[in-house]
Amino acid sequence: MNSDHHVIGNGESRKDLNVDNLHGTKYGCNAIYRDWYTDYLFNKDKPIQHEILDSYCWQDRKVIIQTRWYGQGHYSEAYNTMSLWKDVLGTNDYTDAGSAALQYASMKAKAFGGTVYMYGFDFDKADGPINNIYKNTDNYSTRLKQRKGVTSMFLETFNKFPKVKYVHVNTNMPELLEQYENVSWQT
Repeated sequence: MNSDHHVIGNGESRKDLNVDNLHGTKYGCNAIYRDWYTDYLFNKDKPIQHEILDSYCWQDRKVIIQTRWYGQGHYSEAYNTMSLWKDVLGTNDYTDAGSAALQYASMKAKAFGGTVYMYGFDFDKADGPINNIYKNTDNYSTRLKQRKGVTSMFLETFNKFPKVKYVHVNTNMPELLEQYENVSWQT
C-alpha cells in the first residue's frame, strides 16, 4: 500500500487547502464533511453526530464515532455502517477527534507504510481566541470554555509511533513539535 496519510484538522490555517488535491488516504474531523470528502470521518460530539446522520455522508465514507454516542440517533441503519473509537483505536475515548484521527492514521502508516501529513492543527493557545474553521456554525461550539490548544494525546502519538514519519504542514513549526525527531515541517 505505502501511500501518504493526510490528517486534516479544523484549524483556520487550512482554509485555503484543497483537500481534493491530496493524494493518499484522508482522515477528517467532525464538520469537514460539509466541504470535503475524506475517506475516514472522525466524530467527537453528539450535536455534530446528529448532523452527520442527517447528511447521509455515512453512506459514502467510513465514519468513526465516539463510543458513548453509539445508538443515540435516529438512523439505526447508519450505526450498522459506522465504527466505534474503541473498536478501531482500542480505547473508548479520546479527548478530541483530531487526536483520534492522528492515532488511526499512525496505525495505518505503521502497518502499511507512508508518511502522515497534518493540516489544520494550529496549536493555538488555550487562553487565546477560538481557532476553528467552523466556529459559529450550526452544531459547532461557540462556547467560551471550548477546549483549545493541542492535547497530550495528540503529542503522545509521536512517541508511540517513533518509526512513522510526520510532516506538519503550516506556516511555521510549533515549538511543541520540535522535540520529536520523527516530525518535520513544510509550508
